[in-house]
Amino acid sequence: MNSLEFDVQLVNIDNPCTAPESGDWIITISCTLQQGDVLTISPGVTLTIDSGVTVNNSGTINNFGTINNSGTINNSGNISNCGTYTGTPPSNNPLLSCIITVNTTFTSDVTLPDGISMMISPGAVLTINSGVTLDVDKAANVTIKSGGGLNIISGGKVILTSR
Repeated sequence: MNSLEFDVQLVNIDNPCTAPESGDWIITISCTLQQGDVLTISPGVTLTIDSGVTVNNSGTINNFGTINNSGTINNSGNISNCGTYTGTPPSNNPLLSCIITVNTTFTSDVTLPDGISMMISPGAVLTINSGVTLDVDKAANVTIKSGGGLNIISGGKVILTSR
């Protein structure tokens, strides 16, 4: 007898804007992020928003992975784009900034896309784990505000591509 194995991601059916514990996911029905809600797309993870689906964002979306948007993001909240974004741009956000406002640890490689600026806010620390690379493309820049920090664990690295 042959057997098949599948990896299944269960999402919160009451709010498909809630990420599963791990792995990629697809939003297939419209959903809402309320003020105070935070949706984080981790490095190496892809969120796909299907065509015809609307995500209403009054909270915060932190993208460190990939967002493939074939639907609509109605944005009245905050979007921090530190990863890759393809498809229809969200309303009211040009996706030109990566703002670290809370302590954040990169556990897999992240490339800061060309033209995207990263700012580490006061009170926030960005940690680059051992074996992890932050690659800052040629037209991108990184600003660490007074009171913010960058912690590179031994074996981690930041690559600055020449301009």
